[in-house]
Amino acid sequence: IHTCREKERKVARLEEEENKRLCVQTPNKWNGGKTNLYSFRQHIKNIEVYINMSATAIPGPYRGKNFDVKWRPNGIDISYQPDGMRSTYNVISGRFPQDIVCEDSHWTLETAPECTLNLYIKKLQDGLWPQFLKGHAGIDISKIHGASDAMELQREIHSKYNLSSPQQAAAFQHSLENGPLPED
Repeated sequence: IHTCREKERKVARLEEEENKRLCVQTPNKWNGGKTNLYSFRQHIKNIEVYINMSATAIPGPYRGKNFDVKWRPNGIDISYQPDGMRSTYNVISGRFPQDIVCEDSHWTLETAPECTLNLYIKKLQDGLWPQFLKGHAGIDISKIHGASDAMELQREIHSKYNLSSPQQAAAFQHSLENGPLPED
C-alpha cells in the first residue's frame, strides 16, 4: 500500500514539475495561450481551442464529415480521413488537465479565411487550466490578473452556501440575479 501511494505521489510531483516547465507563457487577454498548432482561450467554466489545420501535415481540402472527434471525460482524440484515401491522420490527442462535460462540448469547422477546427469544451469543475492538454505548452495562470481572487471567492461561496448540487448552484445564481426564489 505504501509503495503504491509513494509511486502516485512521485508521478504527481513529476507531472507538476513538467507542468511548471511547460507552462511559462504569459496569458493573453482571454486567459489563454498559443502553440504552433493551436491557440486557446478560456473562462472559468469553459475553454475554446482553435486548431490551425494548415499547421498540420494533413492534406486538404478539409470537410467536416471527414473529422472523427472522440470526446472522453479526461481527454480527446481527433483524426481526419480525406475523401478517397484509406489513411487516417491524427490531428491531436491527449489528456485534459481536468475532466470535462462531454455532452456539453462540441466542435465546428471554419473554412474561410483559413481552415480552423474550433473546439468548445465545457469544464466539469470551474477554474482556469494552465494548458489545453497535459504535456503541451501552456500559460502561467498565476499571471492572470485576479485569477486567484476569483477562484478563492468561488471556493468560499461554494463552501459557505453548500452549493454541492447543480440545483443549489442554480438557485443561488438566480437569487444573485433576481432576488430569492419564492418559498413553496
